[in-house]
Amino acid sequence: MLIAFSLDFILHIIFAANGWDLAFQIVAVEIAIIVHFFGPLALLCGGPIGIGTQKQVMKYGFIIGCVLTMGYWWAVNGMVFDWWIIATPTLC
Repeated sequence: MLIAFSLDFILHIIFAANGWDLAFQIVAVEIAIIVHFFGPLALLCGGPIGIGTQKQVMKYGFIIGCVLTMGYWWAVNGMVFDWWIIATPTLC
């Protein structure tokens, strides 16, 4: 999932720089989905695994997803850090 996020992140910069609004909006939606559902998406992409590994993936996916979600909302909020940005990942 980090590879998909990284690719989308690079693409959103390229699309914004070139004024490709529709492509930018599509990638922005993909980024939002990835950051808010990082753990479950990692499980889906990883294929069938044991319950112990699933719990680990969800635990680390939650931590990574929280950081990415805070970064996402910081960027969407005009790159201004506010108190609600910290609370947002726990609500997702």
